[in-house]
Amino acid sequence: MAARAYWQGQIRLALVSIPVEIYSATKSGAQISFHQIHEPTGKRIKYEKVAPGVGPVDVEEIVKGFEYEKGVTSCSSRTRSMR
Repeated sequence: MAARAYWQGQIRLALVSIPVEIYSATKSGAQISFHQIHEPTGKRIKYEKVAPGVGPVDVEEIVKGFEYEKGVTSCSSRTRSMR
C-alpha cells in the first residue's frame, strides 16, 4: 500500500509556489514488544513470575528482553543473545 500524505499545501516564496506534502515518519505496522526474561537461563517469565523448568524466580533475576526469531531472545541489559 502506498504511503498517503496527511497534509498537502504550498509554500509561496515571492512569485513562486512550491507544492509540499507531509508524510508520517513511522510505519503503523512496526511494533516491538518486550518480554520479561529470566537472566541466568534466558527463559521467558510468565505472569506468575516462574520460568519453565526452573520454577519461581526472584525479582532481581528478571530483565527486559525481546524475541527476534521464534525461540531466540535477547536481553536489553546484555549484548549476547540466549537460546
